[in-house]
Amino acid sequence: LMVQVSDMLLAQFADNFRAAATATATATATASATATAGATVQVAPAPAKAQEINGLAIAWSLIKGWFTGLFAKKA
Repeated sequence: LMVQVSDMLLAQFADNFRAAATATATATATASATATAGATVQVAPAPAKAQEINGLAIAWSLIKGWFTGLFAKKA
């Protein structure tokens, strides 16, 4: 049970981190392009809003996995 929860938390963290990194890279590229064009205005990257951990999805996945293991055919 602990391994499944930790895997789900890690996946959600990776998704949030990927979104934040993409937003930062996009803002940096935009600021770089603006500076190259001769503009003197510096654009600060907007912080990406991290999504909250979805506890309901984690609970549902654990319940679904438990029932699957309970009623699955064993070879």
